[in-house]
Amino acid sequence: MLGLESDALPVESSNYEAPAATPARAPASASAWEDSRDNETIPALPRTGIAPARIAIVVAVLLGAAGLAYFAFRPVSPDVRVRVVAGPEGESMLPGASAGAKIRFGGQEKPVAAGRASFGLAQDSLSVGKNAVLYDLVQPTGEIASGRVALSVDYRVTLDTAPLRAGKAAVDVVVAALPGSKVWLDGQPVVLDAQGRALRSEPLKLDSATDRIEHVVRYRVQPPSSEASVGELRTTIAVTGLQIDRPGALVVTDHDAIEIAGAVGKDTQVSIDGAAIEVNGGRFLHRFPLPAVGEYQPVVTAASEGKAPHVVRLVLRRVADLNEAAAGFDADRSLTYAKLVQNPAIYRGQRVAFEGRVYNVNVEGGRSALQVLVRECPKGQRCPLWVSYGAATDLTIDSWVRVLGTVDGEQQFRAEDEQVKSVPKLEALFLLPAKP
Repeated sequence: MLGLESDALPVESSNYEAPAATPARAPASASAWEDSRDNETIPALPRTGIAPARIAIVVAVLLGAAGLAYFAFRPVSPDVRVRVVAGPEGESMLPGASAGAKIRFGGQEKPVAAGRASFGLAQDSLSVGKNAVLYDLVQPTGEIASGRVALSVDYRVTLDTAPLRAGKAAVDVVVAALPGSKVWLDGQPVVLDAQGRALRSEPLKLDSATDRIEHVVRYRVQPPSSEASVGELRTTIAVTGLQIDRPGALVVTDHDAIEIAGAVGKDTQVSIDGAAIEVNGGRFLHRFPLPAVGEYQPVVTAASEGKAPHVVRLVLRRVADLNEAAAGFDADRSLTYAKLVQNPAIYRGQRVAFEGRVYNVNVEGGRSALQVLVRECPKGQRCPLWVSYGAATDLTIDSWVRVLGTVDGEQQFRAEDEQVKSVPKLEALFLLPAKP
């Protein structure tokens, strides 16, 4: 947290207010103001997230702004009061002055606009312990008042994404606190070294269905001579983009190999079971061997700097005979087409089996899409079904097929009469010839 003292100016206290635009912030512990007339306490915030820290010294008259802290100065003989909060870009602090004044800091001079002027500082501008901030306040008359504000930082909890840059599915939680402090992360005590530092590596829970991961660390810090602070470090981490074009997540085949293909973004590395795969123009293609009957679970990983790796585990089953394997497929025989077509979405994931005649087939990029008219259909009606299959098929138009797979909601398509239609969609595990 940050505490301040002023050598040149009397101190006026200020209450902390969390900015509305930063709802997931963690309060830091308080430290005392050091002044001959006052001994007051103010709260502040550690840096949160993975954005680089940015500290702003801003001339203000305590006007609200999300993610900023304020030093308010009165004209001519300004009193100092301070609030420090952490915003999306890091910690901030703001002093205030009269209209027309200027403030000099760090070799820069900026005019006061709407009571504020902002100066960006380097990431390591504030360290745990004592920090001195020097400034010159230039009044419209040309009068210059110099001052020094000392900030005492009790602790800081931050997130380091260095493991991601090294290709690991993890992040590091870094704690820096005053020596003698006690720290807990997610309820577990953390041992600090003699300098008050600690690092804990945390694996990320990867989910191939999302493009972002929200990582939350809850902490409690007890500085040696002040009250304990509790809070959380909440960070959103982007996941490397990966699209698997083929095969599907689960494929049953009687072949001795299967193609794994897909697309990734720029500067992305792809590996299968840890072995690097060549990427050309953002696309990759690998022939994965299935040397014997059995189940294989290749892991496809896409990694790019600064992002969490994207991991997809496929399930590939090589069988000696597809018909024998299909005999063990446990389909829900009560789920008829008439029942399914009423609301395909509510039956998503359920196992079904249908027979029908193929009236359209498209094989592209090693995947197949078939449109099938189901055999068991009321007289005078058409019962269309959309079938997606994670491999190439030899079926042609007017072939009869037995489809075993899972319901995957519905599929929209434009018919020959230009009308957009919706039909039940299946993700096929087996496509077997059927008798006409």
